[in-house]
Amino acid sequence: MILDDDSKVDILDYMTLQKFLLLISIRSIF
Repeated sequence: MILDDDSKVDILDYMTLQKFLLLISIRSIF
């Protein structure tokens, strides 16, 4: 994970990461 000084970028990356993990969990379940 890349640490940035910009909190906005941090939040966007976090949300994207959450969606990515969610997709992976769904695919692994089915």
